[in-house]
Amino acid sequence: MASKQFDWSQDANSLNISIPISGVSLKKIDVFMTDLALKVNVKANNYLKIFDFPAEVDFKSRENKVSYNDGTLELYIKKAEAQMWDSLTVQGLSKDDIRKRRDESFKRREEAETQLQSQRNDLKIKFDRLATEEQMRLESLERNIIDERKQKEKEAAEEELYAQLDEKAQFKHVAKEHQQQLEEVDEDDLEDIPASKSTAVDRGDIFSSENVPYAGQDEEVPEEKVAKREEKPQVISEPRKASTVPVKFTEKLYPHLAAREQHLKEPPLPKTTQIQKTGKEDDTENPLWLKDKADEFYRNGDYFSAINAYSSAYRKKNEFIECLTNRACCYLRLFDYENCISDSDIILEFLSKQTEKTDKHRKLRVKTVLRKGIALSWKGLLDEAKTLLQTQLTPSNEDEAITEDERKLIGEYLQLVDTRIRLNELKRKADIELGKANIEEAKNIYEEILKEDAHHEIVRANLSLAYLKLKDYERTVSHCDEVLNLLKNFKSTSQVDISQGRSWYEFRTFVVKVLLRRSSALENLEKYSEALKDVDQALLFQNENAEAKKAQHKLRSLLNRKEIESIKEEANRLLKEKKIDEALEKYDLCLKKLQPTDLVPYLGILLNKCTCFLFLSKFEEIVSISLRGLNLISNHKQKVISFADVSERKELNEKLKDYEIRFLVRRGNAYLKTKKFYHAKSDLEDALKLDPQNAQIKQDLQSLNDAIAEK
Repeated sequence: MASKQFDWSQDANSLNISIPISGVSLKKIDVFMTDLALKVNVKANNYLKIFDFPAEVDFKSRENKVSYNDGTLELYIKKAEAQMWDSLTVQGLSKDDIRKRRDESFKRREEAETQLQSQRNDLKIKFDRLATEEQMRLESLERNIIDERKQKEKEAAEEELYAQLDEKAQFKHVAKEHQQQLEEVDEDDLEDIPASKSTAVDRGDIFSSENVPYAGQDEEVPEEKVAKREEKPQVISEPRKASTVPVKFTEKLYPHLAAREQHLKEPPLPKTTQIQKTGKEDDTENPLWLKDKADEFYRNGDYFSAINAYSSAYRKKNEFIECLTNRACCYLRLFDYENCISDSDIILEFLSKQTEKTDKHRKLRVKTVLRKGIALSWKGLLDEAKTLLQTQLTPSNEDEAITEDERKLIGEYLQLVDTRIRLNELKRKADIELGKANIEEAKNIYEEILKEDAHHEIVRANLSLAYLKLKDYERTVSHCDEVLNLLKNFKSTSQVDISQGRSWYEFRTFVVKVLLRRSSALENLEKYSEALKDVDQALLFQNENAEAKKAQHKLRSLLNRKEIESIKEEANRLLKEKKIDEALEKYDLCLKKLQPTDLVPYLGILLNKCTCFLFLSKFEEIVSISLRGLNLISNHKQKVISFADVSERKELNEKLKDYEIRFLVRRGNAYLKTKKFYHAKSDLEDALKLDPQNAQIKQDLQSLNDAIAEK
């Protein structure tokens, strides 16, 4: 709800009114002002306040301002006459007289608005008429220009056409005369032409004009010198010789198909199966097609899709045991140990029922036993894994015998299981010491275990926790990296690796713990971006993890604060270089990025903006910003705090007290520059109350008092 309290100040020419109104925006505040009254209406808060001024104000002035900052409505109003008011509202009148006075003022405002609107309409009509006339004039001018251009083009085209006709008529006349002269020459007249005159023709000089008659030539050829021309024999060329041109064609891969057709074939069906192909490319009823799709999913790392495809293929044909083998591998890569063990048991049972023991069955049995042993080890059932492997090393019959290479592989894994069983005793001892806060002793035991089994990811994870408690953040990050690399290597390859007992959910929890541990170390190393990446990754595993969400919020806040500090440093540099406008842009950007809870940095940037406006001599802006800062400090003082926050609140109050003094001094100096001496005196006195020992404030206040006394 809005408070009914308000603050106001004045000088001879203007007045300032500040009204606290919280929980709304400026768009929802209706401010209506006349020459004698001011009405502020907020429907959302059921707030209505009317001020009946004792004298007239200039409500039409362009200098009037209305702004809303930090829950405070600020109004700057120019007075109609330069004078000081005794109070903000009129005194000595009855309610009826005040209402009548107000209604008359509202009526005058409405009449002024009506008159102004009428003037606007008349002016709009006038402007529309002028605009139409101007548009018509421009269009007429453009039409004249176009007509002139068309006339010029027409005349030029006519002249060109007439010139072409004259040239053609002249050409026809010359050609006609030339033809007549040729007809007057007889063939017998060409016999006795002197050799000297026929030289040009004999040598092929077609450009010689000695023997060529032309239009207007008057020379006559004597008949006795003209002989008949001998006809030249016609030369016939020899016929073309026959030849063979080789033409190469693309070789056919298949005689019955054109070379342009596609020859890629689908994998052939096993000879033992009786499945008939339906001719569809996407035949979901074909188990072989489903297995091929599952293999493709597996190669691309899409294990969930591969499991679905293998399951569909196995349901279509139960003898397709390879689907179960590959599905067990997918389960193992997804750390779903129970399903991996279940599929391995089905495979081993199927192999035991086979009467014909082939080499393929033997390799499949060894692979399945190893896979089941890995799953048992990851579940923490190391004793069961050891028994299974020992049984495989000593088969009950000759059909289950294995090769030397397979025996060696199983033996190496069995040795690793024995080592892990023995080291687990040391690990339990180190875990007890870590729980008792004997960090150094636990760390030494973990390091001793890793010397013998460097791939023990749980021991390495616990060691990273020990280093984190010892505040050795570099080593914490290093060991967490090793743990995640071990898990990544296991998921991306088929290397044999084992771990303590945990289900799929427990595995995800383990990964989240390691990620958050590394994130905490990176945060202490001030590598906030890398730390945030780890937290985001942890939330992908467990999106409801409260610790991860809290860390994410904290890291984002730290990154934002770091960015703000960088922008603030740039703004301070620009301020020192006297690039005030650029500095103000940077400071405004800082204010946008700051959260409401970052009170101290927010106030610091407001003070820096006051410094910028001091260089620009914009003292009214300094007054506005100072008021904004003082309101923030006042609102914070009124907050209710818990007992646990008392110590932090005490330290914060000391900082806020310093900021309050600085804002009061800045605003007092701004008032002094605008010759509002009493306002300046009030602010300096308030600042001196907060810091009675401040010599500079005492000196400024004394100078101000002397200036007021002289005035």
